Amino acid sequence: MRIRSLCTLLVCSLALPFLALAAPPGRALSLEQALELAVRNNQTVEIARLEVLRADEDVSEAYSYALPSVDVSAAYNHNIKQPVFLFPGENGEQQYITIGLKNSYTADITVTQALFNYAVLTGVGTANVYANVSREALKSTIVREAFNTRVAYLQALLAQENVRLYEASKESIAENMRRVNILFEEGLVSEYDALTLQLLFESADNDVLAAQDEETAALAGLKQTIGADADEEFELSDQLTVPQMPSATSLGELQAQAIEMNYDLATLRLQRQVTDELLEVERADYVPSLSAFGQYALQGQSDDMDFGALTDVETAVVGVQLNWNLFRGNRTSSKMEKARIDKQKVDQQINLVESQIRNNVETAYLQLQTALKRVQVQQRSVDRAQRGYEIAQTRYDNGIGSQLELKDAETTRVQSGLAYAAAVFQAQVARATLDMLTGSVEPSLIEI
Repeated sequence: MRIRSLCTLLVCSLALPFLALAAPPGRALSLEQALELAVRNNQTVEIARLEVLRADEDVSEAYSYALPSVDVSAAYNHNIKQPVFLFPGENGEQQYITIGLKNSYTADITVTQALFNYAVLTGVGTANVYANVSREALKSTIVREAFNTRVAYLQALLAQENVRLYEASKESIAENMRRVNILFEEGLVSEYDALTLQLLFESADNDVLAAQDEETAALAGLKQTIGADADEEFELSDQLTVPQMPSATSLGELQAQAIEMNYDLATLRLQRQVTDELLEVERADYVPSLSAFGQYALQGQSDDMDFGALTDVETAVVGVQLNWNLFRGNRTSSKMEKARIDKQKVDQQINLVESQIRNNVETAYLQLQTALKRVQVQQRSVDRAQRGYEIAQTRYDNGIGSQLELKDAETTRVQSGLAYAAAVFQAQVARATLDMLTGSVEPSLIEI
């Protein structure tokens, strides 16, 4: 007894390091957490977020044109051959006088301030509207990627449910196979029944392997969507449940909500404002601009680099400048006409998208209704299939049923379970589509 205890202790001590090296179970991942990870890590969302930052810098740049401009310049010249000034002499020969010294420098500072510039005023407004466009585009991207994440999560849940159903079927077949093998050894059933169950078990094992491959692929797609590492392990904590109809009670209300809240449409409406602002920017070419300026300059010359108070000269000037474009060969009018055409294009896009959204909402709404009805039908099929399997199992145990009858009942039970899970998945996808079209998303996800 003592030796056995020592051996047990030795085996346990040797096994502990290997147990410590075992991979820890994956962390739980809910749909809410997956959505948060997607918004934080998804590359498409990050690109849209960077576009917002760029638009903010455009606003800062637009405001900068209204601020004073300060320029400093300096230059130094060394005359290898000094310049001359030519003039005719008394006998007709040209005479010249050397001007300047060998070394000279100039330095000045110039300040310019726009007093009135219509292009600057309209440019600031355009930049602000474009910044709002980029923010709405970011929200639209987040809603779209949230939909993709939701569908990827649902696909992973469906794949896991299929694995569970196939594994349960395999375990049920294995249990029957153990019982039949015992009866076969006692001579109570034929070898054909035992071989039939063995083949059925192997087929069920192949189904499990195929379902596991689909589960691996679905999880890989989910990882890519949420920006997780390929080798990261996690367990889905949510379940594949039947969704509810939206709070809006009618199709018309859902369509109206989509027209009002859809972020793609909101982005297009702001783009229409951008075209209005761009039209004003082009119109600014017809308006004069007025600016003030001031300059202070210092210059000096010397042959021996001895610059000082006797050689340096200071100058200063202030003034205003008026610029007015009177004619540019119809370029301004052509630019304005192109801006008007761009606005008409955006209007047509808005009408087109509104029509598409109404149609898509109607399609998703009908698909959700159909899927929910299919869920109810499949639920009854699952119940009937389970009851039929129990009857077939009882008949076989009592010797009045056949192995073929039991096999058919098991197949029907598995297929009804798979169909039910697929119906729930389709209902969830239809509801996710409606939420995307109507802009229904957690406010925390689109906080900018």
